[in-house]
Amino acid sequence: MAQATRQHGVISTVELRRFGLTEKAIRWRAETGILHPLFVGVFLVAGLPRTWEQRITAKDHGAPG
Repeated sequence: MAQATRQHGVISTVELRRFGLTEKAIRWRAETGILHPLFVGVFLVAGLPRTWEQRITAKDHGAPG
């Protein structure tokens, strides 16, 4: 998850798939709280406080707004 660290804890489904995670693995991480959905296809890694940088990064990853 080094990619998420560089992106303020934000990571997209596309990036997770690129790193080898299946849809099932991504869903499991979301269901167990490892990943928190921010927008469709954009997640925040658990344990990080919400910041304005994350909102900007999420928007760069295709989030609305």
